[in-house]
Amino acid sequence: QDLQQMDATLRLDLMRSSLRHHQTELGEKPLRGLEWKTFDGVRERNNNRKKGLRAVMDEQNRQRYSDDRKVLDSSIIARTYHQAVESCQLRAREVAIQDEQIASQIIREDFGDTE
Repeated sequence: QDLQQMDATLRLDLMRSSLRHHQTELGEKPLRGLEWKTFDGVRERNNNRKKGLRAVMDEQNRQRYSDDRKVLDSSIIARTYHQAVESCQLRAREVAIQDEQIASQIIREDFGDTE
């Protein structure tokens, strides 16, 4: 059992070392995925939330005061929200594509071309 634990620890250390090497080589920030814990990340996330909330509130007010409706049109409000946060969704897709490319490169370098 001690041998298995040592083997697992060694494998984990090698994976971490390989990841650090690739992050430095590719110019990536270490600890990928923790961007939202930084000051800039928290500020960006809060701004994105406010942007979506502001769009919804503005649309609700527009419907209340300009259309003389008693019932708000939730589909228009939802569409307004999605348009307001579309840039966040696009950014998330871009990051996912970058992550996929980096992972593929690491796999090719570490294990050879598997195709």
